[in-house]
Amino acid sequence: MLLLPAFATASEIQVAATRPVVVAIDHMPTGIAGTTIDTRDLEPGDHLVEVRSFMGATLAEMRIEVGEAERVRLAWDRITRTLYELERLPLTSSSEPPTPASALPPAEGRAHRPTGSLAVTGLSDISGHASVQGHDLAFDSDAQAWLATGLQPPVVELHLADNGTLRFHGAVDVTPGGHRTCQLLFRETAWTVTCRDDGPERR
Repeated sequence: MLLLPAFATASEIQVAATRPVVVAIDHMPTGIAGTTIDTRDLEPGDHLVEVRSFMGATLAEMRIEVGEAERVRLAWDRITRTLYELERLPLTSSSEPPTPASALPPAEGRAHRPTGSLAVTGLSDISGHASVQGHDLAFDSDAQAWLATGLQPPVVELHLADNGTLRFHGAVDVTPGGHRTCQLLFRETAWTVTCRDDGPERR
């Protein structure tokens, strides 16, 4: 793990990815992002964010300006191999939860890109809790699933818990104009989520 110097007004950069990649900040690898990597204690200012393959090849890069005590959330689109900004949040103890994915403005060049929807199965409607981008989902009794609509592609951050115990936290793909069903499963020694395309977007 890379230890970065602490600053009085330290900032953070988060990078979400749906496949394992290496994330580097200012040419220094900070870890592997299979879901979301959070680089803390950054000096405010200009930073270069790189997504690399395990062989060291640069897949995408983006230079961003990070303000004082600010968290910048980025996502890597594995299809177009581009990085884009999701949102910026103040780093305070009283920060509001992350903005729902459906309320986020589209990234530059994506103004006309269709949204997508997501259904989560395998999680109890009684003791379970599901959220996307920090926004709580409702259980749809007709579909027998937790539903999220109006999601911005290519990825969203999914959080699943049951009886207060974390089952899954990570990034999942969103299909533009389509609907995906993700099933929570216990495999061997760990909980995991498997997703599949499941028709047109639901609203």
